[in-house]
Amino acid sequence: MKKILLALALSNLALGSAFAAPPKLSAPLVAQVSRLKFEVSRTAAEKELGDGVGQLATFTALPAFDDGPFSGIRVSSFSKKCLLPRFGVQEGDVVAAIQGTNLRGPGDIMEVAKRLEKIRPGNHVRVEIRRNGETLTQNYLVVE
Repeated sequence: MKKILLALALSNLALGSAFAAPPKLSAPLVAQVSRLKFEVSRTAAEKELGDGVGQLATFTALPAFDDGPFSGIRVSSFSKKCLLPRFGVQEGDVVAAIQGTNLRGPGDIMEVAKRLEKIRPGNHVRVEIRRNGETLTQNYLVVE
């Protein structure tokens, strides 16, 4: 379960763990461009998130069983230090897919985490979220 939580953190938060460059400027971590579009600063992610493990204690993530045996990760109980809201994620949201991969089990989460390690400025990350009966696709552009 620890690996599942870490993969979730990597998928929605810990983009910084995939980047080795040291921080240069104090850019905002996330800038919301529109309702479902965000820009994520590689530099700020490295600075604010480090390896992302510390963020795991700032929210609760449990398997969701809405559409089958395992249909994503439900996030809740955000602490004041939780960065998920800055990424447009709300308490009770179900992270259902990342980069087109449906999260149907721990293997899917680990596969996505491996792919996210290769994310660089100019790349996009798509996260499908179910919220209040609606499916939303949030788009993140990684910038320097």
